[in-house]
Amino acid sequence: MGGKKILLVLVVIAAVMTGYVLVRDAKNNIDNSQVANAVEKKVASKSTSENTKQNVIGAASTAEEANKQVNQNDNSNNKKMELEIKTIQAGTGERVVKSGDNISVHYTGKLVDGTKFDSSVDRGVPFDFVIGQGMVIKGWEQGLLGMKVGEKRTLTIPSDLGYGAQGAGGVIPPNATLIFDVELISVK
Repeated sequence: MGGKKILLVLVVIAAVMTGYVLVRDAKNNIDNSQVANAVEKKVASKSTSENTKQNVIGAASTAEEANKQVNQNDNSNNKKMELEIKTIQAGTGERVVKSGDNISVHYTGKLVDGTKFDSSVDRGVPFDFVIGQGMVIKGWEQGLLGMKVGEKRTLTIPSDLGYGAQGAGGVIPPNATLIFDVELISVK
């Protein structure tokens, strides 16, 4: 009789733990079908009464593991950032920047915490390059297209369009989101 009570208590605990996970994740809009399937498979996979305690505990841990995997997948998708382009000042030029143009810009680069890592403005010398030739990071290649002379933009560049996992020069850490204030000086 005592074994049945223990089994009942373990089943209730597993159900409560699974219910908690399902309710918690419902608040976060997480699809719990993977969690529910993992619990069902784990409980159904072992049917002997001798292993019931391990089955119930295993089902709860499998539900938690499945939930962690769902959370990791959802978080990685949610964290995927896109290039953000904000026009601060409209340009006055007629011509817009297109791939293959030789352009001159002033810029200031910062990390999201505000730490400045580079600035052509501070040096007093604009930066010249040909856009679309891989001479600069992808965030610049994409974020400067369509600009007009005199235009100022703020580019928020995710790491995969910046310096990625390697970072740069000891001043840009790995996987850093970069913020650039850029002014188009000329298009040649």
